[in-house]
Amino acid sequence: LGFVIQAYLPCDTPEPLRKFREEELATLRGKGVGKLNEWDRVYDYACYNDLGTPDNGPHYARPVVGGSQKFPYPRRGRTSRPHTRT
Repeated sequence: LGFVIQAYLPCDTPEPLRKFREEELATLRGKGVGKLNEWDRVYDYACYNDLGTPDNGPHYARPVVGGSQKFPYPRRGRTSRPHTRT
């Protein structure tokens, strides 16, 4: 068993390693649903949708930042926090 210490661009990845690279990428991207656990290695992005507490009234509402035409960034790592009711 040997290891090669060399980085490959996706287009230059040797054919025997291509399947493993695609599986690892799918694992890191996650499915975008469900609760994340502390040991999960998921680099999935979400918008900041919990800056305010609109359930307490319109005065407490804040704009959703990220994922929209007006505010496409910043994004953050997905946290699995529930959405507000409103």
